[in-house]
Amino acid sequence: MTENFRSRFHGTLLSVFIFWAGYLAVFYAFGTLGLGQLSWATACSVGMLLLTLLFLRLERRRAGDIGLALDRGSVPRFLVGGAIGLGMFAVQLGVVSIFAGRIGFERTGGNALLAIATFLALSCAEELAFRGYALRTLDARLGRWPAQLIVAVAFALAHVAYGFPVSYAAGVLPAGLVYGAAAVRSRGLAMPIALHAAWNLADWLVGGKGEPGLWRMALPEGTPMVAGISYVALHLVVAAIFFAMPRRSPRS
Repeated sequence: MTENFRSRFHGTLLSVFIFWAGYLAVFYAFGTLGLGQLSWATACSVGMLLLTLLFLRLERRRAGDIGLALDRGSVPRFLVGGAIGLGMFAVQLGVVSIFAGRIGFERTGGNALLAIATFLALSCAEELAFRGYALRTLDARLGRWPAQLIVAVAFALAHVAYGFPVSYAAGVLPAGLVYGAAAVRSRGLAMPIALHAAWNLADWLVGGKGEPGLWRMALPEGTPMVAGISYVALHLVVAAIFFAMPRRSPRS
């Protein structure tokens, strides 16, 4: 490393780590208030937006510099991201049913509207935290691959901070690569927010979030191993496709 690169590397990491410290503070602070899931997720989303705008102001940057500005393509990209997320989950279930056996479904009747709002708000908060200021700052100053790897690892470690086991966090890492690739290729947050929310919503619908969804899955024996392998493989393939696509033009 040259002295100039080393200085830029350390300075960039320091800025992003301070931002992430603020992110954890926002999540934990609102978590202590005893709010319902939707209220907590919404408060975190607003808090992350304000934190992002603060950092942009301090650095004299614009919202568009990190893909935060709305344009006429934001809604189409949001819809495409949602379709990709739902499609990925459908592929995951299909692979499990082929290699592990038929999956049964029992109707339970959760609150779908509440789940949609909650997962959308939470995805906004997490994408602002990882694929907004942090990823675009690292990408611009350190390059694509260091930025993607640092953000994906941080995204996984954040779930350990939430209280999830390390094994769960290991599964989050390839998802972080998909969301990061979607953010950079689409030059915005609409697509990764929708993709992230759609996957979580689909998982909730079939009871995969530890609470009743609209259905509860009856899984065949051997599902965890097949599901784990297919999950990682699917996310790596989708991430590779995103990385192979040309970046959207800033003027489009």
